[in-house]
Amino acid sequence: MSAKGPSKQNLAQAIYLAARESFSGLRVAHAGERFYYYALITTGEAHPPEPVAWSEESLLRVAGHSEEEARLLRWSYADSPYYGFMRDEFAHVRALFDLRPAMMADGGAVDCEYWDTEFSLRLSAMEYAMSKLDGEGFFGEGDARMDMVINVEVMPPDYTNVLRALRLNPIGALNRWLDEAAELDD
Repeated sequence: MSAKGPSKQNLAQAIYLAARESFSGLRVAHAGERFYYYALITTGEAHPPEPVAWSEESLLRVAGHSEEEARLLRWSYADSPYYGFMRDEFAHVRALFDLRPAMMADGGAVDCEYWDTEFSLRLSAMEYAMSKLDGEGFFGEGDARMDMVINVEVMPPDYTNVLRALRLNPIGALNRWLDEAAELDD
């Protein structure tokens, strides 16, 4: 740890381990479901991430038989029954984030350059964790990987979610997500 708290590498490793445990636990608890989306969700202040996932089966349960409802819910982290699944696995991550410099100074003012640097460090650590899981084949390989979207998303959504999705996924895997959920830069 440095004077500024845990390093990016320490954060990334902790996020990776927590995400692996959470997503693995989800697969065990819901064996047989066909997952198509895994993400880490954070705020516009880059607070500690929350895990989320969707499967075709969970979407059917939530949307019923309404195609319109399913279309609206397919990529909604907030409506997923698996939002925050095994969030206790992220306790160490939250503790490490608490040791990093605050994203808001007392009184609400913070230096923009500092804020941008800290924000980028936090998002980069989250992205690295998802990329490492993907590199291990956690989200599938070959054709199976093409049926999966992974991401690190900022909520409320903005165009940087698209940039991370493009870096984290094979382009063919993103066609539907880009069509239905991508926030494009104005």
